[in-house]
Amino acid sequence: MAAVGALCVAVGLTGCSSNGAKVSSKDSSTPSASASPSPSPSASEDAKITGALDDYTSSVVTTLHTNSPEGTRLMQVTGGDALTAILEQLAADKRDGVIWQGQPVVTDEQVSSVDMKHRPPQATVRQCFDSRHWYPTLKSTGKRVTLPQQPLKYVVEATMRRSTTGQWVVAERLANRNQSC
Repeated sequence: MAAVGALCVAVGLTGCSSNGAKVSSKDSSTPSASASPSPSPSASEDAKITGALDDYTSSVVTTLHTNSPEGTRLMQVTGGDALTAILEQLAADKRDGVIWQGQPVVTDEQVSSVDMKHRPPQATVRQCFDSRHWYPTLKSTGKRVTLPQQPLKYVVEATMRRSTTGQWVVAERLANRNQSC
């Protein structure tokens, strides 16, 4: 079934092709090498960063529930590889007649680094993403689509960048399915 390939990575809010191969989003089986975390400039900045990531997650969930980003802030809170991946996922879901039901649960969200000297400023956020209650269905029948065997609760790392307007946006999301949480 074509829908299964297109869904292989959507559970992690990233995209894949209809044959199950990765597209421009990142899915890692090994932890990424990164610079040592730097302390956040302020709790208020951390709140802005995590708020933008929460807004992104909400926008993606609504987009995949309705097969449309209309009425969401998806385009305002997403950029780079993250935007490319979700738009490719949306196109695959529309082509395959898939909509998503339920809701993922995000826990243990924390800003692990902030680099305000980087241009543009960037931050890294780690979270536990639980997709056990968020699943694809065929729009025509309402029946659940069987996903390939993969962990449904795992660590996600998001790279956030501050736009020229000062708003934090999700630039990239790395789903590490080999790291449970």
